[in-house]
Amino acid sequence: MTASPLPRSLRVAGTTFAWVLGIGIVLAIFALVWVGIRGAIAADFLRSAKVTASDVVADIADPEAAAASIDKIAGDTAAAHALTSDPIWRAVELTPWIGPQLHAVSTIAAAADDVAASALTPLADVASTLSADAFRPSGGRVELSGFIAVQDAAATSADAMARATTALDDINDTALVAPLRAVVDEVATALDNTASATEALANASVLVPAMLGADGPATTSCCSRTTPNGARSAASPVRRRSSTPTPARCS
Repeated sequence: MTASPLPRSLRVAGTTFAWVLGIGIVLAIFALVWVGIRGAIAADFLRSAKVTASDVVADIADPEAAAASIDKIAGDTAAAHALTSDPIWRAVELTPWIGPQLHAVSTIAAAADDVAASALTPLADVASTLSADAFRPSGGRVELSGFIAVQDAAATSADAMARATTALDDINDTALVAPLRAVVDEVATALDNTASATEALANASVLVPAMLGADGPATTSCCSRTTPNGARSAASPVRRRSSTPTPARCS
């Protein structure tokens, strides 16, 4: 057997390098398989949550059924978030090309989980305590307790929706493959629409009771001014509040 012409130190270094390279390749393959499997499972949970969201819309007149559907959505989105936020997933997010794709998926899962837990669930909890007639005028009077009861939950929901939309807006979609970019755009549009609705609800839950005299009766008069060309401007309401509370009435 002929001796190697290379010095022993180079032979040892070469062997070490080969072992390190082999281990690195094995770990890279393991990480890709890991995120691939977990990503596929997370996608199933998110698809399930999307299907259940249709049930919420269908059951909107039945608070108990809607609350049960929202609980299921929260469970699915929480599972998807957990599957896409472990240390291995986060490490692969730092790699070129595939990293931005994984970051987009994990951001969608986190946003969906935040919406389900912090936006939908508080509203469902409050809705389950209110009757379907809580916001309907009756006998010329508007019952304001429903609006007041939903104020905190509506504000919490609006904040959660704002966080979710901001998270989606921060995704660098130029680095994404076309199918994933389309998914991000679809989710972002849905979140924008829902965020507008929750913000409107939050504002209405505060403004309507105040306008209808929850803090005391208010006399509303309309004022207009004449412009230099002689036309009258649009009427502007001026409210004067009394210190004595009275029920809100519709006329």
